[in-house]
Amino acid sequence: GVGGVGGGGGGGGGVGGGVTHSSVGAAKYPGKAAIDRRLKVFWPEEEAFFSGMVASFDANTGKHTVRYDDGDLEQVLLADETMEWLEPTSASVALPPPPPPPPKP
Repeated sequence: GVGGVGGGGGGGGGVGGGVTHSSVGAAKYPGKAAIDRRLKVFWPEEEAFFSGMVASFDANTGKHTVRYDDGDLEQVLLADETMEWLEPTSASVALPPPPPPPPKP
């Protein structure tokens, strides 16, 4: 069989108000740490995720400017959005198919 995918990262230290599921949420890359990272944001009106890249961060408002792949720019308070980081090595990225077995002689 195929070996397990990675050894899931150690869960966040559970101190401070039980919301520890935010390893994929905005808290993972706060503020300027998010710039140039790819993400997808869920739009309830469209009932779909839209992917884009964080272009900048405004410390005054706490909002990030997201440049979506279709060219839209939007100021988003990531902490209030349903969103996921698109990690290049993440298990959510489809794995390439296995190579075909070598032909038998």
